Amino acid sequence: MVFLIFVLVAFVFWFLIALSKEYTTVIDYPVKYTSFPKDKILIQELPDDFQLQITSNGFDLLKYEFSGFIFPYIIDYEKISNHSRSNHFSFQTNTLLNDLRRKFPSNVKVQDIFPKTLVFSFSSMIEKKIPVEADIKYRLAKQYVVADPIIISPEYIMAKGPKAIIDTMTVAKTEQYDLKILDEPVKKMLSLKKVKLVTFSKKKILLFLNVQQYTEATIKIPVVMKGIPDSLSVNFVPDKIAVKYKVALNHFNEILPEQFKAVVNYSSAINAKDSKIPVFLEKKPKKAFDISFSPKKISFLFSEKQNSND
Repeated sequence: MVFLIFVLVAFVFWFLIALSKEYTTVIDYPVKYTSFPKDKILIQELPDDFQLQITSNGFDLLKYEFSGFIFPYIIDYEKISNHSRSNHFSFQTNTLLNDLRRKFPSNVKVQDIFPKTLVFSFSSMIEKKIPVEADIKYRLAKQYVVADPIIISPEYIMAKGPKAIIDTMTVAKTEQYDLKILDEPVKKMLSLKKVKLVTFSKKKILLFLNVQQYTEATIKIPVVMKGIPDSLSVNFVPDKIAVKYKVALNHFNEILPEQFKAVVNYSSAINAKDSKIPVFLEKKPKKAFDISFSPKKISFLFSEKQNSND
C-alpha cells in the first residue's frame, strides 16, 4: 500500500513538471461573420472556426483544450472589404494575427492562423412566383374516390434566393407524406421541402382531398348524327344508348342526361360496309368517371325529308 502511494505521488510530481513545460499545439477559435450586403446572399460556406497555432505551458493549453472560448471572434465584412460591392472578395487572415494575440494572455503566443484565406462569394438575390406541388402517397379504400380536384392552398408562393438557383426552379415541393389508406376527406398542413440558400414566403401549405364513397349509375341518352344534310333524316336502332358511370355520392344528383352527348358521323354512314356505324361520346360530365356505354355500334336508316311545298 505504501509503495502505491509513493508511485501515485511520483506520478503527480511528474505530471506537474510536464505541464510546466512549453508546448505548441493547434486550437479552434470560433468565428462569427456580420454586416453582409442585404441585397446579396453568401453562396460559398465559410469556416466556423479558425485554427490557431499557439505556444504556451501545458496548464494554459489544457485550459483552452477543455474550456474553449465563450465569445467568438467577430469579422465585420463591410470593414474588412472596405464596403466592396463585388460578388467575390478574398481576405488574408494573417492580417488578423495581431488582433487575435490581444485576445490571449501574454504568456500565450499565437504563432499562426489557418485557413490563410477567406473567400466570400455572393450572388444577387431575386424573387419568383412558383407553383406548389404536394409530394403525397395514398391509397383509397374500396368504393372510395377523390371526388374533386386536390386543393393546395396557397397554389403559388414566392421563392427568394440566388439568381442561379431561382432561375432553374419551376416548382416548390413539399416533404413527402404517406397518407396511408383513405376513407374520408383529408385536411392536412404540409411542410415545404427546404432548398439550400432559398427562402419561401410560406413554410407550410394546406392540402385538402375530398375523399368520398362512390356509386354506379346508368342512364339512357339519344344519339345525334353529325354532318347529315338538311334534306335527310335518320332513324337509329336502338335510338338510345345506355351509359354506365361512377360518381361520388356527394355529386350523384349533379349528373344529368343532357351532360352527355352521343354522336355518330354522317361520313361513317355513307362509307359503311354494313348497316352499323360506331358511336362516340362527344361530351361527358367531369365528375363522372369510369364511363362506358353500349351498344358501341348502332343501325341506321336514312329517309328524305318531305318538302313542305309539295
